[in-house]
Amino acid sequence: MMCAAYVINRLPLSPNNMKTPYELMFGEKPSVKHFKVFGSICYVHVPDSRRGKLDAKAKKCIFIGYDERKKGWKCMDPITHNFVVWWWRYKLARI
Repeated sequence: MMCAAYVINRLPLSPNNMKTPYELMFGEKPSVKHFKVFGSICYVHVPDSRRGKLDAKAKKCIFIGYDERKKGWKCMDPITHNFVVWWWRYKLARI
């Protein structure tokens, strides 16, 4: 639900002269470069400190939304069901 609200707030609305709610609040057009498809497979980087020499550098996760507190993607590990927040500076798999 939060992911849907995040996307809707960045879509233009006809009653507001085709301006987005984000644009009305902050006075600038929102960037949509970071949008990803909900439920898509992504690969999250595992830092050197959390992996061994022969371990994989990324783990397969599922994109579940955007973080509310900071710029980042929320991903879920389907094996452990742990949630991970990944920041913009790292790229998720391209769709």
